[in-house]
Amino acid sequence: MFGLGPVYVFFISQRVPLGMMRQGWRPWASVMGNGCDPCSRAWAASSGCFGLAPVLIVNVVTMLLAATIGVWLFYVQHQFEGAVWTRNAD
Repeated sequence: MFGLGPVYVFFISQRVPLGMMRQGWRPWASVMGNGCDPCSRAWAASSGCFGLAPVLIVNVVTMLLAATIGVWLFYVQHQFEGAVWTRNAD
């Protein structure tokens, strides 16, 4: 849950419009354009200043750590001791 889950949710699931495959190319172009254009500009500028390897290391480690913390917080917030799920209105 804390290893591959955040990688899938934040790097793949939220970046690729898999649920919109039947709606044509426009949703794909919109999502991919919104995700790739700002990233490519920022990465090009910072890798020109600092080099590609340091930029990739800092960005990937930071995003992976933030995604893992986000999934952990979601998990912790939904764990309640003494909570009982029943089928009736009680």
